[in-house]
Amino acid sequence: TFPNYEGALPLLKGESWIHRLHQLQALSKPLTFDQLVGCGAGWSMETQIFASRDRTTAGTYRRGYYLACSNYVMRGGKHFVNFTLEGWGTFVRVGVMRPVKNCEEKGISTLSLTGSHDALLREKNERWGDGIVNNCNYNMHDGVCKWSDWEKHPHPEIYRRNPTDPVVHTHDIFVVSWAGMEGCKKDDVAGLLLDLDEGTLTVYKNGRPLGVMKDGLNGEYCWTVDIYCSGVDDAPSVKIERGDIPV
Repeated sequence: TFPNYEGALPLLKGESWIHRLHQLQALSKPLTFDQLVGCGAGWSMETQIFASRDRTTAGTYRRGYYLACSNYVMRGGKHFVNFTLEGWGTFVRVGVMRPVKNCEEKGISTLSLTGSHDALLREKNERWGDGIVNNCNYNMHDGVCKWSDWEKHPHPEIYRRNPTDPVVHTHDIFVVSWAGMEGCKKDDVAGLLLDLDEGTLTVYKNGRPLGVMKDGLNGEYCWTVDIYCSGVDDAPSVKIERGDIPV
């Protein structure tokens, strides 16, 4: 049996029972960072992000953008995770993104730079559902919500020298304040409750509920940590751990 995870794995069209069994077994195993990618100093695709031997902690001390994500896929029901900020970093964002395999091979190194968004959108499939929230992160420094649909949007007032110039379309990352917003410090634990029945992502700080950070989530997601390290007084590292569903 798998307590607290009723409805977490609805059977999808064309899915085998063997695959479903593997997913159910994964519910009883510790969460790990299965993909570690980065865009280090000089903008070369170098994996300068490290993981602990059991792959439950990821971090870096090298300047650049980095992404660590779990390959465990969430598609329904409720899921809860604790992210512990074991090493301080000003730009550490924890949350969810669409499952994407082999990120490094596809040139995907971060969620913080919009240059990865085209590659991410090429992975779109029917299991993403009809929602527009393709990634949603809690910034541990100040508590803001950062999310994106990875699409391009028109910006008629910018990048045009003349009114007759064509409207420019750019990727956007939306930065949103929300009620209950609080940041974290070193050794704090940010708990995230993904409720795919209600379509919400709720934040907890050291076990205390802060509130719903974002709604409108549906389809498949995986847990992720997105890091920018300045290389100066920064050595961010984050531990991931599955938690019990809050009652």
